[in-house]
Amino acid sequence: VQTAPLISGSLIFYSDKDDELIYLGDTVTITTTDAAVSGQNPQHRFKIDGQIVQDYSSKADYNWNTITALIGKHFVEYDVKDEFGNTASRQAYVWVFRRPVAPPR
Repeated sequence: VQTAPLISGSLIFYSDKDDELIYLGDTVTITTTDAAVSGQNPQHRFKIDGQIVQDYSSKADYNWNTITALIGKHFVEYDVKDEFGNTASRQAYVWVFRRPVAPPR
């Protein structure tokens, strides 16, 4: 019996600056928790705003350099598929902000 891949967790975003917000120029690691798939060799794909930024591969995370991103809301999609072609996905909206200017000293 073939079963569809299962993603019981959420998309997780880690900024290289350890900020709670994502700022323009940050490198953000996008991954998921608790991804389990039937069979061997799960394949992972990431899209940002409808564009494939990492096509299906064995790499279960993606490093997004936001230096070229537009400031504002972005739609992130993650898909996983198994050797039988079954797929599962997660989506999230994230915001990229302009880093505030520090006041003069």
